[in-house]
Amino acid sequence: ECGFDGGDCVDFNLKYPDCVVDYPRLIGTGSCFGGDYNTQECGFEGGDCIDFNAQYPDCDVGDAYAVGDGSCHGKLNTAACGFDGGDCLDFNAKYPDCVVDAPHWIGNGECNGGLYNTTECGFDGHDCLDSIAQYPDCAVEKLWLIGNGFCNEGDYNTAECGFDGGDCDGLNAQLNAQYPGCTVEFPTRIGNGYCNDDYNTTECGFDGSDCLDLSLMYPDCDVDERDFVYIRNGECHGGKFNTEECGFDGGDCLDFNAKYPDCVVESPSLVGDGWCYGLPYNTEECGYDGGDCLDFNAQYPDCVVESPLALNNGYCDGGQYNTVECGFD
Repeated sequence: ECGFDGGDCVDFNLKYPDCVVDYPRLIGTGSCFGGDYNTQECGFEGGDCIDFNAQYPDCDVGDAYAVGDGSCHGKLNTAACGFDGGDCLDFNAKYPDCVVDAPHWIGNGECNGGLYNTTECGFDGHDCLDSIAQYPDCAVEKLWLIGNGFCNEGDYNTAECGFDGGDCDGLNAQLNAQYPGCTVEFPTRIGNGYCNDDYNTTECGFDGSDCLDLSLMYPDCDVDERDFVYIRNGECHGGKFNTEECGFDGGDCLDFNAKYPDCVVESPSLVGDGWCYGLPYNTEECGYDGGDCLDFNAQYPDCVVESPLALNNGYCDGGQYNTVECGFD
């Protein structure tokens, strides 16, 4: 029904009839990606992985091309993968108990927090020693951002982190002058035109007045932080927005609800926009995506996919697309 992806998959299906992968075009490119591609059914990725398999027969990874590329990768640092093709041997000798995703970050001159800033990893290869001495209780992932001349806010804008090494002192002072009882980690969010739920307090001036109208109109509307700005913006949003507590998105969803009372989707604005989307838009309750999917359904009545737009796009998509019902993409 989908013409084997408009004919794009015909040669591939003849050569590898039992090879089911998401991106058939990756097979035979000259690079060994591994994983589902590196199987007998897929000709060991069209021959790309034969040398790799001979050298590392038990290394089953999805990015085999990174083995032996000169950088030590954490997930490839195993005996089966030759300790990343030898790239991790020096690292393992120096930090035998350090287990991190990116070993090449250690000792790169920047202090990385979390698992890197531990005794086992030499406190990020000594990169974090100065930060530890100055802010011993500061638990952030990117310690190098502290004191870089820019207020990073959030977890950095705390007493434990010296209010981002002093970078946030100016913003905090400005906020306290205007709202003396308002202490927040993100000062720039106060009065920025977006209603943030966490700052919608008397002390913070109802988020610098950003939440004042909406707080009065929809006191029981349960949406996250800055998302109040989407209410009454002329576009119907689904989920929590399209509820009675939120005035059915401030009235933006009234027409949609009248037309499709049983259509429950996250983005109602996609219905009837001229493009056919898959489930749950392509249903009777949603008018088959507001009529956008009528032609698709007539051509491929048994093809049920998440993205009908992927069919006949010039690329052979695997999985459920590469089926008889979808005309082999």
